[in-house]
Amino acid sequence: GTFNGTNSCTHTEDIGISCSRNAHIFFKLVNGPNGDSLNEGRVQIYAYANIITRWTWHDVCADEWDLSDADAVCLNLGYPYAVVASKGSQYGTHINGTTWEFDLHCGATDVIPSECSFSNSTTCSQGTAGILCSTERRIDGSLRLADGGSKRYGGRLEYSIGSHWVTLCYNGWNITDAQVACRQMGFDSVISLYKTARTLAYSISLGELSCNGSEQSLQYCPGTNISLCSDSEHVGIICSTKQIRLMDGPNLVNEGRVEVYDDDQWYGLCAYNWDTHGADVVCRHLGYHYAIIANRNHYGSSGRTSNFSFSCTGNENSIDECSTISLNLCQSTAGVVCSSSPLENGAMRLAFYVLRYGGRLEYYFNGQWGTVCGTNWNYVDANVACKKMGFLTEEYYRINIPSGSSSQPIWVNNVECAGNETNLIDCSGTFNGTNSCTHTEDIGISCSRNAHIFFKLVNGPNGGSLNEGRVQIYAYANIINRWDWHDVCADEWDLSDADAVCLNLGYPYAVVASKGSQYGTHINGTTWEFDLHCGTTDIIPSECSFSNSATDVIPSEYHMLSRNSWNTMFD
Repeated sequence: GTFNGTNSCTHTEDIGISCSRNAHIFFKLVNGPNGDSLNEGRVQIYAYANIITRWTWHDVCADEWDLSDADAVCLNLGYPYAVVASKGSQYGTHINGTTWEFDLHCGATDVIPSECSFSNSTTCSQGTAGILCSTERRIDGSLRLADGGSKRYGGRLEYSIGSHWVTLCYNGWNITDAQVACRQMGFDSVISLYKTARTLAYSISLGELSCNGSEQSLQYCPGTNISLCSDSEHVGIICSTKQIRLMDGPNLVNEGRVEVYDDDQWYGLCAYNWDTHGADVVCRHLGYHYAIIANRNHYGSSGRTSNFSFSCTGNENSIDECSTISLNLCQSTAGVVCSSSPLENGAMRLAFYVLRYGGRLEYYFNGQWGTVCGTNWNYVDANVACKKMGFLTEEYYRINIPSGSSSQPIWVNNVECAGNETNLIDCSGTFNGTNSCTHTEDIGISCSRNAHIFFKLVNGPNGGSLNEGRVQIYAYANIINRWDWHDVCADEWDLSDADAVCLNLGYPYAVVASKGSQYGTHINGTTWEFDLHCGTTDIIPSECSFSNSATDVIPSEYHMLSRNSWNTMFD
């Protein structure tokens, strides 16, 4: 170096440092998003002398972890203050999972770690400490999230005034205001707005906020007017660094293809490892309560599919808390149906996806999902279950699912419904796990969003062939305005349509789809009014489209030879 004043520096490059009378203390943050976020991650300490007897990195225990500790660590790392101090190992643990040995105790006035105290922690019940430091200096109006526990980006919203942090009274807040608050702290979106208790000495109201959602911070929202308040309910929010949306569902906001925003583009989420755990978290991320079904490839394509997927336990508050799996190839996109009803006793879902709206029927009881035994199960029972989940009707009251695929409790057995019930629990049966069933008897069902659609075959050979004859459809509501049987027009009739009808009737596929009224016409010869349009991937009629055909001249039929159960398609 040079020590005689020979240099070209200016005083804008003058160095400031902080010294300590304690032994050397260093911190670093590891395992942040994408591994490269310098201001976010799991807190590790590197110490010497009276703190530990060797030089090494150790995780910090989160049992006593709070924003005072986090502020000191952020300052040590060159950042002005902490936005979030999270618990619950949000950023993982050390490679051997056993090295969080130190509690960090910093008071509200401790601004550098040398002024904090340390203690050896032989037990650590709340996992490792996580942190997000602000890259912006603290000013009046700065925001942070306190006491969020295991929420990675959630907690009580606090507002900076002078040297104090104060809570914000809840009255008048809405989700749009929360979206602006999240954006101000550097997040992409808001997941939820909730009420939390007051814990600080001072609380304020921001007045009649009227954010439109596009503002960069709360101070730009109309109606901002700071005043003291004494409400007992204060603002809590959960933010996210990821944007997720559902696209191309059947005119429903709670269903569709899962898309994630990455590198300034929307991508269909790769369905690798996609199950009800990940779907639950996506639904929760979007403000719903849980997933009714996690399906694949049923909502078209966005043209781009992500090169990553998520691995979730199902307990995460948002997709930020799931681990990311990098992929070289993806063959399917994730879809989901979310529930806007609370997760409570009697809730139902379809697990182990088999069809678009079909899978193993599961029932929620005493905080745990379990299965339904098939004793005495019929289409009336399935219809009640489907309606409870938000569908219009059952498609198939029994579908094949892998034998013994569940290790959950078997909650429900001996269900007998009349058909007018709104939930299975309103039917007769046992719903508390008292039964002698095994998981080989678990029920799988398929539901439909269309109105009731039924087919039958008439005028087959000798009048008695169940698998051969003229196709007739019996429909209701948006398809026709009355209950009646109608012939199906053959103008657009092909094997794709015939396969769907065969499957509806319990047969695995169609051998022949013929035209030209081979099996006659309706008795008055004038009632073939509907075209059936099924693609090669539509395997149940609810996924086909229908149209009224006023100029049809050739009704249809199909010839089916196999009598095997349709379930063999999924063996």
